[in-house]
Amino acid sequence: MFDVGAHYGEVFAEYSQRGWQVYAFEPDPKNRRRIDVAFGRLPNVHVDNRAVSDVSAQGATFFSSSQSSGISGLSAFDESHEQAGVVDTITIADFVNAEGLDKIDYLKVDTEGYDLMVLRGFPWDHMRPSVVVCEFENRKTQPLGYNFHDIADFLHTKGYSVIVSEWFPISRYGADHRWRRYATYPCELVEESGWGNLIASTDQKLISRILQKFEAETKRI
Repeated sequence: MFDVGAHYGEVFAEYSQRGWQVYAFEPDPKNRRRIDVAFGRLPNVHVDNRAVSDVSAQGATFFSSSQSSGISGLSAFDESHEQAGVVDTITIADFVNAEGLDKIDYLKVDTEGYDLMVLRGFPWDHMRPSVVVCEFENRKTQPLGYNFHDIADFLHTKGYSVIVSEWFPISRYGADHRWRRYATYPCELVEESGWGNLIASTDQKLISRILQKFEAETKRI
């Protein structure tokens, strides 16, 4: 599993406990310290302090927020953002080449606006994750030159079926959020200011199971 934008390790925790090899990328030092405390002794969890993008470089400006630990990144899209230093960037293609990796089963991306750049830096010519989960939010990505459709279409062109998990627009980062609905792509957002996750897979049986779970959750609401 590759967890790009790992935050505190909430997503990869389950997989690390199952014995998966986890490569977690978290450039925010405060968040990374939490990961080290919780997972530092696990030999199957490998933590990298670089930001992942579509170019490997040095000295990229990095921003953090006192309002939410979950919106640190390479883009200052909220008034609470402050420059927190500089970080190096790496593409997944360069990383897997350096590490000699030939397979990624699960790619999770949550980089506060840079998700499409992460996907562009993936070695699609010889590798296909079974599952890709990434975030969308036009507020973050339109200043960077892309929107919800661009990232969903990118995954479609790589042969993935895409499920959209849409949440109501964010009123304030760091506050509680409310889930809205699921849909299969192509589709439009209920609101342009909505946000959420794209769940993509080439396994149609898995897509069907995920849709069944969403349908069951919808009936409970």
